[in-house]
Amino acid sequence: RSFAKAAIEKQKSAFIRWGIMADWNNCYYTFDGKYEAKQLRIFYQLYEKGLVYRSYKPVFWSPSSRTALAEAELEYNPEHVSHSIYVKFPLLKPSPTLASLIDGSSSVSFLVWTTQPWTIPANQAVCYMPESK
Repeated sequence: RSFAKAAIEKQKSAFIRWGIMADWNNCYYTFDGKYEAKQLRIFYQLYEKGLVYRSYKPVFWSPSSRTALAEAELEYNPEHVSHSIYVKFPLLKPSPTLASLIDGSSSVSFLVWTTQPWTIPANQAVCYMPESK
């Protein structure tokens, strides 16, 4: 738990420095008891359906970041070039604060930058804090 908290604080300070907006005072943690209980209930449902079985699988470890790595982080084709893109997402329902600032005829969009453009077709929404200014 102490290792996880230290890693979370390190990542959180980097995200804040990068200007990422979030409710930093009310983060959820995977070691929270309520979160763990919900995950166990879902895991049991998967087990009851026969979707969980026991086998061997390695856990890849990063000595530099001292954390486990996702398998996908190791399987990239070294010849692949990942291009970044900017995407404009229209805001369909502005918050009351934002609506009071625009004249109603102006459209508002979010500008999103990503280095994983292949994820764009699956995007369903852009989350934001309506109370932020």
